[in-house]
Amino acid sequence: MNKTYKHKISLLILAVLLLLPVAGFAIKKPTDEQKKDIQKLINKTKRYQAQYVFCRIMEAVSWAAMNPVAAENWRKAAEKYYEEANKAGDATVHKVDQDYDIAAPPGCTVDYDPNCDDYAYVPYTTDKKNIKVIICPPAMSDGPGLVASTKIHEMRHAWQVYQCYSSRPGFWRNCTWWGHWAEREAYGTEEYYYDICVTSDMPKEEKELIKKRYKEHCKAMDSLPKPKFTEDNKKAVPNSVVTMNYKVYNATGAPLTPTNISFKDEKGWSIVPPSVPGVTIPPEGEVAGSVDVTVPLDTAPWTANSLTIEAMCGLTSGSCTSVIYIHPFVRLAPLSELLASRGETVEVSFEIENESTSSETYNITMTNPLGWATTFTMSPLSMTSGEIKTLTAQVTVPMEIEPWITNLVFCEATAVSDPAQVNKKWVPIEVTEKDIGAFIVEAPAGELDKGEIFVPKVVVRNNGHIDSFFDVFFEIPEVPGSGETVNAGSLAPGQVTTVSFTPQSISTAGTYETRGTIILSGDADAFNDVTTGTVTILPGSKVGDWKEIIK
Repeated sequence: MNKTYKHKISLLILAVLLLLPVAGFAIKKPTDEQKKDIQKLINKTKRYQAQYVFCRIMEAVSWAAMNPVAAENWRKAAEKYYEEANKAGDATVHKVDQDYDIAAPPGCTVDYDPNCDDYAYVPYTTDKKNIKVIICPPAMSDGPGLVASTKIHEMRHAWQVYQCYSSRPGFWRNCTWWGHWAEREAYGTEEYYYDICVTSDMPKEEKELIKKRYKEHCKAMDSLPKPKFTEDNKKAVPNSVVTMNYKVYNATGAPLTPTNISFKDEKGWSIVPPSVPGVTIPPEGEVAGSVDVTVPLDTAPWTANSLTIEAMCGLTSGSCTSVIYIHPFVRLAPLSELLASRGETVEVSFEIENESTSSETYNITMTNPLGWATTFTMSPLSMTSGEIKTLTAQVTVPMEIEPWITNLVFCEATAVSDPAQVNKKWVPIEVTEKDIGAFIVEAPAGELDKGEIFVPKVVVRNNGHIDSFFDVFFEIPEVPGSGETVNAGSLAPGQVTTVSFTPQSISTAGTYETRGTIILSGDADAFNDVTTGTVTILPGSKVGDWKEIIK
């Protein structure tokens, strides 16, 4: 069979597949009662997922604060919430499979992963008897319709792998032509079930995203081959040669021959070679190469030159652009950001380097837009080629300055022999303040039994720049007598701590607001002094025996 006839048959098969997006599926619309049951599992997954993420954040904060005991406790808590999020997520996914009747090909397994940040994905495999579909937390961000739509999309990929339609479905960011086709077909199937009202209860913006992605893949299938500079933008100096590396991808299932590769730039600099004609790129393959661009000696600092690579095969073409930046011979780098109290004099430092091939003298200026008193005497400054020095200035913060003010101290270095060789950098000085913020009501949260004992906990953070002594008030406004004030002692800048209160319980079922309030004299920011949460008190049944109080 000749190649042309094979190609026509392939297109016919594709057309049939796209006209029948539900092939291999038997999806149905669940009842309202089934949707309610799925929503309960989704809510449970989201609660455990949020607690898991929070514990991981607090673990990192504890390590940053050099508190290994607290970090270990948060790690253990994260492990428990991870297990529960995993269980709840798996239960949600399988409940969706059951009630929507979403079929899987033989050998396919579906799991929930609390650690991924995409909606879902199908890991690459060449073993069609061992296909995995991974559902991620964003798929649980709404309700049953979103989970089901995500499952329909990924299960379409599972069927594609099983039927050998595509070598790498699900990797649309680096798609080959077949990968784009696989994604287009999966998004088409997803949109179909929205339109016939099976998943139409998910947010409309999700439907718009599906349509957008479908169009992106349609467009991508028509814009190949796709070239790319492997080192996107480069810094250079006059009278130098810049080597730009590139790759040209063939995302189709047939060889591209001949492919003509050419280079051009807006400034007209010397490019060697200017083109590479007659390149053969294998199916779903790539060719790599490099091109040298010579920067003229008289090129001014801060010049930017766009270099474009274009690949053309017949009527199919693609292009990619990178930029070559010309920086001045003098390099400046700020050495630190600074915190200061009112009336304090601080030292501001910059590193300067002469990157030219000869000795140079630089005029140095230090300025700041708020006009704070600045002392600097090192100007002009003579430097040999390649020499590095440190520039320092003393800046005094006025006593009458407003809270939370940040001033910028600018350093500018200009070459005496060539004023065009100038560089300017800045260092911020931030005025220190007192500010304790209420971060989250850690407990009670989620669901508790009526009469179950809990220890109220409020997580707080020192958002200011100095140690602060403060109190924390906790209350459940609808529960008389629940209010209590605890002295939290001192907290260092950036430090996070959990403030615990006297154990209590709630004897009436319902949903209650919880509230933690910071009490700090001279607090610079009153907007972060209150944090609220909710707790649901159940009529009786136990939520689970795995719970424990993190000490």
